[in-house]
Amino acid sequence: MTVAPRRHLYLTALAILFIVMLLLVFISVSTYRNLNRERNAAMQTVRRQALTLINALAAGARAGMMMQMAGKDAIGNLVHEIGRSGDVNYLYLVNAAGEVVHHSIPSLEGTRAVWRPDFERAGDVRTRIRRLADGVHVYEVAKPFAPVGIHLAATLPSSGDSSAASPTHFHSRATVYLGMTMAAYDAARQSDLQHAMIMGGIVLALGGGVIYFFIVIRSYYLLEEQVRRAEKLAAVGRLAAGVAHEIRKPLSSIRGFAYLLGRGHGKETPEREYADVMVREIDRINRVVTDLLNFSRPMTLEPEITRLPDLIDHVVSLVSADAKKHGVAIHIDCESGLPLMMLDPNQITQALLNLMLNAINAMERGGAADIRASALNEGAGVKILVTDNGPGIDRDVQEKIFEPFYTTRERGTGLGLAMVRKIAENHDGGVAVESPPPGKSCGTRFTLSLRNMKANP
Repeated sequence: MTVAPRRHLYLTALAILFIVMLLLVFISVSTYRNLNRERNAAMQTVRRQALTLINALAAGARAGMMMQMAGKDAIGNLVHEIGRSGDVNYLYLVNAAGEVVHHSIPSLEGTRAVWRPDFERAGDVRTRIRRLADGVHVYEVAKPFAPVGIHLAATLPSSGDSSAASPTHFHSRATVYLGMTMAAYDAARQSDLQHAMIMGGIVLALGGGVIYFFIVIRSYYLLEEQVRRAEKLAAVGRLAAGVAHEIRKPLSSIRGFAYLLGRGHGKETPEREYADVMVREIDRINRVVTDLLNFSRPMTLEPEITRLPDLIDHVVSLVSADAKKHGVAIHIDCESGLPLMMLDPNQITQALLNLMLNAINAMERGGAADIRASALNEGAGVKILVTDNGPGIDRDVQEKIFEPFYTTRERGTGLGLAMVRKIAENHDGGVAVESPPPGKSCGTRFTLSLRNMKANP
């Protein structure tokens, strides 16, 4: 898979996640607003019903005053009758001392009413929404109550007084409390919440499905990339075999003759110089052929217990001449207590050689190269960092440097870093590049991760 399609897939997946989050926020806000609208509408409807019933109670009490004289408790009967209405949860009257004189639940008559400060005032009416123990919402209305012909003063405590009882004398100062069920509001609320959950589930399912689809597509592209790489390597193998067979022998003969011709002349003669150039170029061609063969051949791992600091020291000794030639100082930092690794030491040596030579060649005017090793979590593997302070690698080049035959150097084959990746993958690891490294303004860092291999039976 090329970088552009991979980046496109990632950006598309992020866009889908963003859209899903926006839809979830929209659904949440819409549900909240709907609940508030339904709550306000329900409160207005229930308030009108409650005030209508309270007025009916007052009117019934006025009409029943003569019946009270005959020994009948007209107000109490009205309270019990209205309290059994369909949408009424409870109804009771409180006297000046805060005693419940009449209650739609007879067992609560004679108890003391507790004033709650959470009432909202609108004129002489106070209202609040209560949530009962069974989860039912009740809209409670408190209003002064007095039969006809009796002068009434203000019957409810002031907004700043949360402890005072409601009236001072039942027939002169009394308060009626009416609790109306909000079944319609509870049903609408439950329905809105269910709809919101369903819509949220649908959005999450769609988003998850689309993301899963992109994961499948990405896997397809990765598989396609692996097949493409395998086909390319197979083609390289066939080419390398042909080149080795057809070119190596003639090249060896040419090199031998060039060497002999050069030795037939003096050291300072142009003929000797020309012959030496021929020998060096033939050697370079042989190295290219060898790299092709090594890269194209299937790698047979021969793991053995390896002490990584010793292997790194060996690699540094191999590149010390090149480092001295370029004026590059090499620093080694191996974490104490590095575990013994089951690795193929020859392959890892080749990978580190390629990384170190790449770092040294990047600093033509001197500099410093660091090689650091640290353990991965739980001793499952190691991480090796090779860092230089050279000019760095352009971002568009970083995306291609591990591809076979890609090189920015005139005399390079483009197989060194590709070989590093191949070796890392054979050790269940990988290789990555950062340029510039974190916290640096220039330079390049390669990270080689390796895991323990199984020993050959």
